[in-house]
Amino acid sequence: MTRPDDVEWRRREELRSLLTALRSRRGGNGGKRLRQDDAAILSGLSTRRYAALERGAVENPPLDLIENVASGLRMTPAERSALHVLSRGQDPPMPPAAPGGEWPEIGPGQRELIARLDAPAAITDETWTLVIRNKALTAWTDGWFDRVPLRQQNLVLFLFTPEAERLLPDIHAYRRAIVAGLRYQYVRHIGSDRFGAVITTLLETGPEARDLWGRHEIVLPFLAEGLRTGQKCIGVVDSLTPADVVAGLSGSGVDSARSVETGQLELATPATAYFSSGRFSTDDIVAFWGQGVSDVKTSGTFSFIRATGEMPSVLDHPDGRTEFFRFETKLNEFTSAFPLVVLCLYDLQQFGAEVLMEALRTHPSVIADGMIHENPYYIEPSKFLTRAQN
Repeated sequence: MTRPDDVEWRRREELRSLLTALRSRRGGNGGKRLRQDDAAILSGLSTRRYAALERGAVENPPLDLIENVASGLRMTPAERSALHVLSRGQDPPMPPAAPGGEWPEIGPGQRELIARLDAPAAITDETWTLVIRNKALTAWTDGWFDRVPLRQQNLVLFLFTPEAERLLPDIHAYRRAIVAGLRYQYVRHIGSDRFGAVITTLLETGPEARDLWGRHEIVLPFLAEGLRTGQKCIGVVDSLTPADVVAGLSGSGVDSARSVETGQLELATPATAYFSSGRFSTDDIVAFWGQGVSDVKTSGTFSFIRATGEMPSVLDHPDGRTEFFRFETKLNEFTSAFPLVVLCLYDLQQFGAEVLMEALRTHPSVIADGMIHENPYYIEPSKFLTRAQN
């Protein structure tokens, strides 16, 4: 069995190896490696700070620090992504795609492979519009893709058809998952011209599509990405049931049922995670998350945890407001000690703008317009709790 300290050693060694190799490449054709102090200057860092990063000794490095190193060492997108995952435990923010309407080119080998498959298969662009498909897919969909214009041969649009309703019993779960995934992709390719036509056509299919598009749901894509990359995923869900999440993730192309069986995916409700003692208790919540993290570290199976927590309204509970802010600060202290990222979700109508603006101050990072940003309003937990109590 792989021990947690072995996993951490491997992460640090891989990070050191990556940056050392990049310094060698950046040094030029003469075979002379770029020195650490030179790499530090190119990255806008002190030599001591850069050296600590290279040996994996900087915990939770800021986003701009990693971006500066990636820029200074002229990393490719793949190298930049590896740097983010090894140093921060998560994929980097994706830059907007450049405007353009050309479809991706598919080689003859890929075309032959798709054609020879007996099961329905296709290759799509980033909007899930089909680039090529095989006869099995055409037959399974009763020829629907042959009856629509080329640019409307889209898997998202297909799910909002009567043909899809006859084929898929859990059609509404599939629709919810794929629209959330489409919006997740849209903010990462916001310059792509192809999205405009697909979204316009999608919204014209009816009120269900318009409602789903307007929700800006990110839970399913967030968990799906973690499962695909081999991370441990824990979710506390309220607006969706655990069964809805499993079905929705399956609609995203993830074997979510298998992930539950293996323990990679754990789902709970606020009733079991936040109110186990019958009242809203910060100690109960920290114990819930602590047990999940402890189990992961003991097993050594996963090197990183991706978690999401949907907070129900607690302001009408005894001491709800005070306990809510205590929870926010305690959770921040707790998560900083472990290799994990937590996506916190709140309903604006339940909490109100004033309370959520205060809660925002406890989060070092926020998601805005689909991108992760460092929070300029962040206040250290101990200072925030004193401020909230006063």
